[in-house]
Amino acid sequence: MKKISKMIVFLLIMLLCVAPLEAFAAGNYNDFQYEFIQDGSEIQITGYTGSATTVTIPGSISGHPVTSIKDSCFKNKDFIQDFVIPPSVKHFGDYAFAGTKWLSNYKGDFVIVNKVLIKYKGDSTSKEVVPDDVEVIGYGAFDFSKFQEIVLPDGLSAIFSDAFYECANLKFIQIPASVSYIGPTAFARCFALENILVVKENMVFSSSGGALLDKAQQNLILCPMGKTGTYTVPATVKTIGIDAFLSCAKLSAVVLPEGLLEISRGAFSKCDALASIKIPNSVTKIGYWAFGECAALKEVTLGSGLTDIDDMAFISLPNLKKVQVSDRVKKIGDYAFGYIYNWDSKTVSRVSGFQIAIDNHDDVKYTDSSIMKYARDNKFSFSFVRDVVRNMGDVSGNGKVEAEDARLALRASAKLITLSPHAKTASDADKNGSVTASDARTILRVAAGLTSFR
Repeated sequence: MKKISKMIVFLLIMLLCVAPLEAFAAGNYNDFQYEFIQDGSEIQITGYTGSATTVTIPGSISGHPVTSIKDSCFKNKDFIQDFVIPPSVKHFGDYAFAGTKWLSNYKGDFVIVNKVLIKYKGDSTSKEVVPDDVEVIGYGAFDFSKFQEIVLPDGLSAIFSDAFYECANLKFIQIPASVSYIGPTAFARCFALENILVVKENMVFSSSGGALLDKAQQNLILCPMGKTGTYTVPATVKTIGIDAFLSCAKLSAVVLPEGLLEISRGAFSKCDALASIKIPNSVTKIGYWAFGECAALKEVTLGSGLTDIDDMAFISLPNLKKVQVSDRVKKIGDYAFGYIYNWDSKTVSRVSGFQIAIDNHDDVKYTDSSIMKYARDNKFSFSFVRDVVRNMGDVSGNGKVEAEDARLALRASAKLITLSPHAKTASDADKNGSVTASDARTILRVAAGLTSFR
């Protein structure tokens, strides 16, 4: 009996080990290539090696439903004149049918399969209305279209990435209550888009001032690229999303609220007209390339709560010549400030004359902070914001020569603390360029009125 139990346990372990391999396997079925998706429960068609003019896509393979057709799956197979697509297929990748006779010969302006709008073939330059039976707008469905306005149906649930890619004339779009998914690049390169309006009944998204946000208005998802003038971020926002203001080239100013916590990757990249930005004290992290390539940006005010500045956060800002950074910042990534990225050579070069002002919160001594290390490693000129000029012996900077000044000098001589530059000068009683115990003794004697500085 025990042997049988052990054998059952062994078999179960073997099944658990083998199952994940099957779940992510790929294979061939007749003339189709496929792979498992959704943790192995569904199948995506990835390629076709046949030569049939009418292609019938299987509804299932080995008992698993076929639900998706991958990007470029049938691209440029111009011999295909027709498809028979089962109702189980709800996802169509970018350019899945591009270059087929089926697509080019399709009757009507809207290519719709299983309630998914695959491609718009119309040429309207004013207003277009999406048919009521469309539930999903697929990848690149409207790319390069010329209309200025589009009406979306009330039953629409999803707008996939690149759906409206480079719709150069699109100025306004209203998101219906039924939409629960919008791809991250759904409106990429829509340079004329000024206003995104989400109806108030939508339970996932909202809008403010023409920008797209989540329902709670804690995450600013997208500011349309055609937005002009000043945009004030709502007071409730905690995160500026990835690429949220990307290429908002006409935006001259952005007001960020106190309470904002994070500025994500690429958030303000290529905001060409943005001349200055003030980061609130509440912000703790600025992501990769967050302000990259903002050609006009020449003034950046960083908040006191900032602890993490990612790689290249302020890359390619030729007009930013000086930045003030707190010594409380814990992490500063590579090329965060003071560099220009060259896309052709894939190299970086220094911004001429770039300087760093270190906000040293202790104006007497400092630690080897991240910003000081960044300045030294990159050989940038730096200074200390709070390091005021002191009289000889006034190490603390309070205007007096006291025993405490002697104590600070003595600790510095023993390398227990590092003095700020002006505090160090005030400690060097014999003016020999270093702080020693003899200097501390002289300061103590002056504090006691027994002598005076030479």
